[in-house]
Amino acid sequence: MPQGGVNVQVTIYCLLFCSFCFIIPQQVLAAIIINEVMANALDEDTGEFIELYNTGDEPVDVVGFTFTDGDATDIIQPFYKDGKGIIPPKGYGVVLDSEYAGQYQIPDTAVLLTTKNTTLGDGLTNNDPITLFDKAGRPIDTYSHPFNPGNGISVERADPLKGDLPDNWKASNDVSGSTPGKENSHLKPPPEPIRLLVIIGPDNIEDGKVEVFRVEVQANGEKDVGWKGEVKIEANVQSVRLSVASGKPGSNSLTLKLENGSAEFQLIATTKETIQLVAQSDPNLKAEKTITVVAKPIELPPADVIINEIMHSPDTKAGQVEWVELYNRDSQPADLSEWSIADARDKPVSIPPGTVIPPNQFLIITEDKAKLLASFPNVQNVVEVKLPALNNTGDTVTLKSASGKKIDEIKYENAGSIHSRSLERIDPNRPSTEIANWKLSIDLSGATPGRVNSISILISSNKPGLQIIPNPFNPQISSTQIKYRAPTDSTVTIKIFDSAGKLVKTLLEKREAGGQQVISWDGKDDSGKRVPVGLYICQIITAGGKQKTANTATATVVVAEKF
Repeated sequence: MPQGGVNVQVTIYCLLFCSFCFIIPQQVLAAIIINEVMANALDEDTGEFIELYNTGDEPVDVVGFTFTDGDATDIIQPFYKDGKGIIPPKGYGVVLDSEYAGQYQIPDTAVLLTTKNTTLGDGLTNNDPITLFDKAGRPIDTYSHPFNPGNGISVERADPLKGDLPDNWKASNDVSGSTPGKENSHLKPPPEPIRLLVIIGPDNIEDGKVEVFRVEVQANGEKDVGWKGEVKIEANVQSVRLSVASGKPGSNSLTLKLENGSAEFQLIATTKETIQLVAQSDPNLKAEKTITVVAKPIELPPADVIINEIMHSPDTKAGQVEWVELYNRDSQPADLSEWSIADARDKPVSIPPGTVIPPNQFLIITEDKAKLLASFPNVQNVVEVKLPALNNTGDTVTLKSASGKKIDEIKYENAGSIHSRSLERIDPNRPSTEIANWKLSIDLSGATPGRVNSISILISSNKPGLQIIPNPFNPQISSTQIKYRAPTDSTVTIKIFDSAGKLVKTLLEKREAGGQQVISWDGKDDSGKRVPVGLYICQIITAGGKQKTANTATATVVVAEKF
């Protein structure tokens, strides 16, 4: 802008937010101007700024200059207490919020300024015009065409040598959103994009399997949708076949026409050699990709694992938790890494890597291992995962392999709401979908996690059996454990007699408690008195079910004081 005397040339600005006009001498206009405004900062409390630019050939001290946004007037002062406010020729001064938090990359050459107030004006908005005054209170420049450039983006003066005209204010196109203290982005020609050609696709492919790849021209890391042209692709292995997407396999070379900067192609390899793939459009656009061809994996049949028992209705008030028992019917260990369990809502949870079930053994899955072991302390092989909540009266439990194949599933309905009694599988070799193959546990503890089900046909003997440990035993030290075996569909009676045949204690009386069970005797009679030292007879009687007659078994037990 040419220099001029005050009496030679003047510029008149009429501000809409005031009811009067400013007459700004052209000589003053040639010095300090408003060059950039950040009114829409990401942090409105600390990020607003007004950039001043000295267009003249002499330094200008702007301390004491003022500006207004139409709502409030601020006095410019140095940002630091010992700072100065002298803007050198062709230099920048940045008026910052007094609480500025350092979020901009302002060059050291810029003069940092602020105001006595905690905000610029009354807090800048996208609708605020700004007027700048010198120390004498004369208006010297204006920003009278505000607009919303976007959140975190400043408004820049496109040409500092042009006046306050609507088309001379632009939204900053700097990658950071603003240019405080340095040349405005609109004075710089946009840099030429850095273009690269890339091949996108898997690094490893299977022998004989068709794989889809994509060749793409990228500008500054993004797909250049405006690029059009041809790209030649060639593989170094003659047996490789390339084709356009969904096309028939051709030779080991292919020319693609790219629209919108990219195109897909297919590749099939019938060799186990390493493939070097080269794509080229011109000397400056070239890409290479190394592809390893591997043999098609042999799919092994999944491990022979079944759902064997479900605690769907635990007594939560007693501290019990839900759990699912799996059983490995195979003669080899079963690796359940990344297998999953889901309920009817199909919300699968993964079994942790490294989870293995030994042959003919069990795995218990629960969401709280500590609570499970508190209820069943002798259980082995427990994993803790966040099981889906099982409904008490009906639900579906599905077991899937790591590949997503369904291995086993049980759908139970009207299972009752008997707390702390599990659903047991009767026959592990019959389908889990047979409703008749499931029954509530008849174990005295209500469930059999980690051991043979109380109703399982694996307990094949129709005759009862007894085993007493320890024997002899001292009731003052501990009880004795009476382990018994009974047909699953029978009622069980267990009684203790003295050596003269007199009934001393009834432990069970026609209870539906078949299977393999354990019951303890504390050495007391039915009245609660400790029995004398001596020899006693334990008798088990089973009846009902498929048995035509009652069956019995006996064993002796010795009550001692010292042994």
